[in-house]
Amino acid sequence: MLVRAIKNNKDSSGRVWVFGKGLSSYQHEQNAVAQQVKSGLLEFVNDCYFALNNGINWRTRLGYTNQKNALDEDIQRVINLNQAVINLDNFQSTMTDRAYMSSCKIYTIYSQTPLNFTFNQGI
Repeated sequence: MLVRAIKNNKDSSGRVWVFGKGLSSYQHEQNAVAQQVKSGLLEFVNDCYFALNNGINWRTRLGYTNQKNALDEDIQRVINLNQAVINLDNFQSTMTDRAYMSSCKIYTIYSQTPLNFTFNQGI
């Protein structure tokens, strides 16, 4: 698996694709899976004109009470939709006010060692 690398700006002004560095402008195998999963989790439903159904309805999930189980299912669905993901294990999450944090181990086709994956989101 090969995906265009994304540079994360420290000041959260945006995430930009890396260009002009040949193959080092791409993430490979395990790193590619981690980046692709994180990008999928950061998508908001109805936010991208060419993929309106992709992503998670973060405003509803974090804006109303009793949404944690539904959000956990959304997160696991997005992770499992990745073509290189075999399984996920040890899924744990917490939700406080409008902040969500989850962690899990993601098993991929590229390694017998799982990715330790942590994700945080708030609105």
